[in-house]
Order: sequence, then C-alpha cells, then structure tokens
Amino acid sequence: MRRLLISNEGHRKQPLTCSERKSLATDRVILIPGPAHEVQVVRDIYRMLISDGMSIYSIAGELNGRAIGYHGGSRWTHYTVAEVLTQPKYAGFNAFGRTISRLYTPTVTLPRSEWILTQGAFEPIVDQATFLQAQQILADRTINKSDEELLNSLRSLLAKEGRLSLRLVKTRQPCASSDAYRARSDAHVRSDVNFAASTVRVSHQPDRGWTPKAYKEREIPIPSKLVKKLQARKAKADKACGIVFPTAGCNPKLDFLDCLKTWCGAREA
Repeated sequence: MRRLLISNEGHRKQPLTCSERKSLATDRVILIPGPAHEVQVVRDIYRMLISDGMSIYSIAGELNGRAIGYHGGSRWTHYTVAEVLTQPKYAGFNAFGRTISRLYTPTVTLPRSEWILTQGAFEPIVDQATFLQAQQILADRTINKSDEELLNSLRSLLAKEGRLSLRLVKTRQPCASSDAYRARSDAHVRSDVNFAASTVRVSHQPDRGWTPKAYKEREIPIPSKLVKKLQARKAKADKACGIVFPTAGCNPKLDFLDCLKTWCGAREA
C-alpha cells in the first residue's frame, strides 16, 4: 500500500514517500494500492494461505526463495507475512482505536473486537470474503488457540471415546498434534531456573495447567552463557510477572519456539 495526500475536498495532490508528511492540517492522507507487482505479491500471499494451505513460515520461505524482497529489499519473515494477512487495510478497511494510552500510561494494544473499522475507506487489494477467510484459517491454527481451547478438545475426545491415547490424539479432529500439547507443557517460570546450579527444572504446575512430558519432573543443565543471558533478562523483567518468556500481558509466549527457529535461521543465513 502507498500513502496518498488529498485535499479537504477529496482532490488528489501527491503520493507521499516514507519520510514525507502532510504540511496542511486540513489535508488528509489515504492509502492506495502500490505498483502492480507488489499488489500481485499480496494476492499471492493470500492464495498460498487459503488455496495452497501453506503456513506463514512456508510463505515467507517461498517469497525469499523467489528473491521477492520486502520493504527496502529486506527478507520476508513470519511477522511481515502475518502483517499482510491480518491488516484490514488490504481489504479496504480503515482501523481506528487499535491502541490506548491514558494519563501517560504505557500504550496498550486493544483486542480486535474493540477496533473501530470503516469499510470501503480505501481501494482493496483483496476482497472482504478473502480477507475474512484468511482470518478464520489463522484463528483455527493451533498456535492461536489458548491452553483452555486445546484442553477442551481433549475433553471432548475423552467424552466421545471414553479414553485418551497418543493414536487418538493424532488421528481425531479437532485435536491438535501431540507435539503441540507437549510444547505447551514445557513452558517455564523464573522460579524453575536455578542460576547457581545452572539448571532448569521441569515441574508440574497445576495452577497453569502444565504437566511435564510423561509426568517426569526433571532438572536440565543449561550452558553458562545462557545462564548469564537469563540473569540479565531477569534484571530487566517485570517483577510482577514470573514467566521467563511472557507476552505483553504476562501470558506464556506460545510461539516462542517458532520465533527461536526463525531467529536461528536468520543467523545462519
């Protein structure tokens, strides 16, 4: 998308570059589709998600493999692809009230249900039906489901089958994969980290719904270099939040493993 400067009467004046701003308070700035090749890339991203069933990481890899650059020639990442797939502006919506800050308090991102959307504010690159279909697909992905939603699917399976097994979890819908359940159970709080002994304890924490793999509590040694980084992170962290890698709301960062893989892949590249 590109920014276009218009007068208060709606007459087009000029496109704006990244560093340019409007000079008159009465002028307005709207969004318009960019060059044809960029518009096609956006549509291809939606096609790869909806028609080809590709993951966000796979889409980023496909674009980088085809030497299609992001802004400024940078590489596509999980975050940049996700932005294209989730921003309402690509379907012609203008979104207001996405964040809030009161009395000089930190800015808080509001949930999408509280956004104010104006339909038809811009010329869309994808139609509304395509955009909504993409949102549904992303919402159904395991990574976007809460622990309670994943547990509810197990409860439903238990009620239907009368038992649970690895084979049932793998073969029955709408259960997530067994790896997904295992990844959720391996989250840690800061009290699990023993800096003096350079270990992390994997323990049962019923208040968070975490149970170790195979119910085996254990201590895992960690490198001294990682210990130092965790200590530095602890010193800067919110004292009221005990999770090692939390989200802004002090919830477990459920996509941390995927973020780590992306970071490691970028370093290797």
